[in-house]
This record gives sequence, C-alpha cells and structure tokens, in this order.
Amino acid sequence: MEVCSLPVRRVYEPDVLVCGLGPAGLAAATAAARTGASTLGFDKCAFAGGNITNAKVVGICGAVDNFTGALIVGGLALELMKRAAYFRRDDFSRKPIGEMLAENPDAVRHMYSPNDPKKHVQKVNSVRLFFDPEILKQQADEVLSGSGARVLYSTMLADVVVDGGRIREVYIANKDGLSVVRPCIVIDCTGDADVAARAGAPFEIADPVQPGTLMFNVGGLAFDDFQTFYNQCRKAMAKAAAAGEIGHYTGPSVGWMRPGILNFNNTRLIYDATDAESVTGAEICARADVFRFFEIYQKYVGKPFENAYVLDSGPCLGARESRRILGEYVLTLEDIVESREFEDAIGLGGGIVDFHNVSEKGHSSLRFVKPHGIPYRTLLPQNVENLLVAGRCHSVTQMGAAVTRMAITAMLMGEAAGWGAALALKEGCAPRDVDVGTLRGALHKNNGILSVEH
Repeated sequence: MEVCSLPVRRVYEPDVLVCGLGPAGLAAATAAARTGASTLGFDKCAFAGGNITNAKVVGICGAVDNFTGALIVGGLALELMKRAAYFRRDDFSRKPIGEMLAENPDAVRHMYSPNDPKKHVQKVNSVRLFFDPEILKQQADEVLSGSGARVLYSTMLADVVVDGGRIREVYIANKDGLSVVRPCIVIDCTGDADVAARAGAPFEIADPVQPGTLMFNVGGLAFDDFQTFYNQCRKAMAKAAAAGEIGHYTGPSVGWMRPGILNFNNTRLIYDATDAESVTGAEICARADVFRFFEIYQKYVGKPFENAYVLDSGPCLGARESRRILGEYVLTLEDIVESREFEDAIGLGGGIVDFHNVSEKGHSSLRFVKPHGIPYRTLLPQNVENLLVAGRCHSVTQMGAAVTRMAITAMLMGEAAGWGAALALKEGCAPRDVDVGTLRGALHKNNGILSVEH
C-alpha cells in the first residue's frame, strides 16, 4: 500500500459528527443539534437532501398506511414534509401538505387513494405525495442552521482512524484541503456505510445489488388524461425493448411536478456504488440513456412530446443498495410483512417491497406492506462503540431493504440516531447502551409515531 503524507489544514472537535446529509443525515444532524450537542455534518454535494435533491427521487413512499391512507410518520420527517412536500391533485396542480394538514389533520387520509390489500395492485396515481427538491434544498439549509448544527458542503470522507474499538478521527477533504474531525460519536448516513466499513464494522453487500436510477424531468408535455399518457409511455418502452432499441429500463414510473413538467423514473443502472470507476461508468451511461429514452417517447408516444424537452436530470445517481451493516439485530422481510412489534421500535415503515431485479425490464415486483416497526438495534453496528448508522445501509436483509430504503423511513432512523447519540453523551455510555425507553419517550415527545396503535 502506498502512503502519502499531507498537512492537516483544520481540526474539528464536535460532540457528534454526521457523515452524509441525505434524508437520514439531515434528520440526524438536526435532532442531535437541537438537544444542545455540538454537531458537525458534511455532505459530498453542495446541498442537503441526498437522493431527494441530488437524484430527484421525489415520490414519497412509506409516509402513509398503504391501505387506509393514514399518516404513519411524525417528528422531523413530518416537519420536513410540511415544509417542502406537496400533494398531486387530479387537475395537475399541487397543494402544500403543510397547508392541507393545517386545514384538516385527516386531509391526506381523505385525499389519498388507498390500495387494495387483497390484490396488491398499485394505482397509477398512488404516489400522490412528493417533495419539491429545490424547495427542500433551501428548507434543509434553514432547518440545519436553525438547529445550531455546523455544516460543510462539497466535502468528502477521506479516512477513518479507529483505536480500541472507537472511532478517534475522521479525515475529510474539501476546498480547505485535508481536515481532521475528532468526535465523541459518529453517525454514518452515507448510504453506502462508508464510515462503518472503514472503521471495521461487519457488513454485507449482495451480488448483485439492485440497480440504481438516474431520474430526469421533461418539460413542455401536453396531454388530457394522465392515465392514458402513462399507459402510452409504458407501451413505448416495451415496444422499443422488444425491437432491441433499448436495453435495461425500469417502469417507467411517471409523476407530475408542475403543469407540463413530469418526473421520470426510467433508467436502470447496474453498477457498484462503492467503486469510483463503476460509478463513473454508470453516470456516463445514465445520461446517454435519458436522451435515448426521450427519443423513444417522441417516436412512439408522439403528440404529447411534440413540444417537449429534457428539462434536467439528477446531478447524482440514485443508488438503491450497496453495503448493509450487520448490527445488533438484522431486520428481515418476514419481520416487515408480518408487522412484528419491537420493544425498541423508533418509528414505523410502511412502504412497498420494491425489489428491482437486474435481469428484469419494466416495473419492479411490488407488494404493499402494512406499517411495521424499525428497531433501534438495526442502527447499531457491531465492533465499533461510538458509531450509529442510519438510512438504507442500516442492518437489514436485502429483501427487507427493498422496503426500508425509502427516504421517509431513512429520516425516522436519522432522527432516532441523533437522539441516540445525544443520550449516549448525556448518560456517558455507548449508543448501544442508552435507555431505549428514554429514547422512545424523546421521539414520542417530538410527535414521533412509534406504534400502529398511536
């Protein structure tokens, strides 16, 4: 191994370091800072929000009970939804969720279109809630600064130093050069468990992992009936695939952002999110796919795309899966499907089993699940005392992760990790040894929903 010696430009010594400010990290840093813990968070992008803002994965899954439409999340996840999320109305307009809930706490339940629990069939408009990524960028800044958290954007993780089973130093790189952070507790919200892996915590990575996606927006679209338009898009992709004009593709899943502007989940990228060359190759392929798919729509759908154009795509790929830690408990799909109760549940998931097989084209295999608990133990890596993990790289099986990787669920984990870190500092113990009753009480006090009976 070659070794290079570089000067350390800056030294940070926060109580809590949050690595990655995606949905999980945004909530983790905010929660920790609001307790009074000195908190530093950093992200590779120039803004927070992760897959929502950098990959334009805007549809909200897991926030409501699929079968009743009732909200099943509270706390910071709901706060962020009120600030930057909207309801897709049938007239192609949108209404702020915060405004809806202020008028009527049951507004989402009444307006949401629940799914048939017997058929497990997803309606075309079933993902009615979505984040506006540009608004979330600004609101995330406001939430983080308001919490007292210190933030560094455009900053990459460089290395982790472990001694005696504890993370002693985390090296980061940005415009300052190389800096070192000496935190009391670290929360890994990188999505790829980068910190946990470098710290020596055990993890799994499937072979193959689920493919990723580069989302893109199309403007200038014109059509009368969304269902008809959506069916035309699906048929166009299937026809082009049958003719050998395209290779891997997903869905497409299509949702309107504003009148005439729709968001497309269409690309299917097989790559390793933990390997730089693999990621770069996928990014290049993805951008080519966006314009190829757009040409297919122009060719086979016709008139609705007559004056359309590719408005933009996510600046980053949306990864569905990479490393998953092996924590104090490994959540399984069986746990989720059977809605098992956990004494250390820190929130409720409630999305869909959305597993993307690398060998399939078109839609993934979907199965709706009822609300289920997320154990705090899935945030606790083995072998590293002062580390928590939140987000899609928490301790879960590959099939279980097809449910828990949803952004809203990641926010719930992040908030719990932030509180767990703060309590560990207060109690002078490792995060795994905090009093779970006190943790759950704090989350409940902040309007968290910890059980179906809530």
